[in-house]
Amino acid sequence: MHAVFITNHYRVLTAIYNHTITIGDESYCPLRQKEIATELGLSRIAVNKIFLELCQIGYLCKLARGKWKLTDEAVAFIHATS
Repeated sequence: MHAVFITNHYRVLTAIYNHTITIGDESYCPLRQKEIATELGLSRIAVNKIFLELCQIGYLCKLARGKWKLTDEAVAFIHATS
């Protein structure tokens, strides 16, 4: 396990997972960073930093403004730890 998932990183990752929707062949989380921050009781700045770190380690990718997708590796990680 990456040490980065010990605290709020994992909470953000699971929030994205729990809010992911599928339309046609595309799955993504439609929530904005501010909405995730509010749900988790974090600042938007903290969530933005976490999003960047999740992208850097290959767990999250941006499809379009406000549309985020977990990678297959991230989904496998969530399944393995839940």
